[in-house]
Amino acid sequence: MSVAEVGEFLCSVELFAGLDDAEREAIGRGMLLKTFSPNAVIFKQGDLGDAFYVIVSGTANVMVRPSDFIKAGDEVKLQTDLSFAGNRVPMGTLAKVDTYNPSRDYPYTVRVQGTGQRGRVLPTEIAY
Repeated sequence: MSVAEVGEFLCSVELFAGLDDAEREAIGRGMLLKTFSPNAVIFKQGDLGDAFYVIVSGTANVMVRPSDFIKAGDEVKLQTDLSFAGNRVPMGTLAKVDTYNPSRDYPYTVRVQGTGQRGRVLPTEIAY
């Protein structure tokens, strides 16, 4: 992409639309064109910011971890009656988070204290 093409593209980016052609071209001269593979992690929450990204083509997902994010190793309480492998686990039962995988429909795997039963749960089914 030439500097002029980058300047033209930046016209379509709301953040840069109010700039004149010379300003957009100056910004374009300072930009690098990068290509990322599918599912690449560009940066993670908490990383020190060192760049500003503008998507020219393709898509990106943004996942924000809430401040009350439950992570592996945390002790939690079940917020509803559940069934793990056909065994009833009542609401209020204490468990420990074994794993968290945001790509799964039920992202948390918990281990029930006392019985050791394991099962997958939704974020709304557990709390600190």
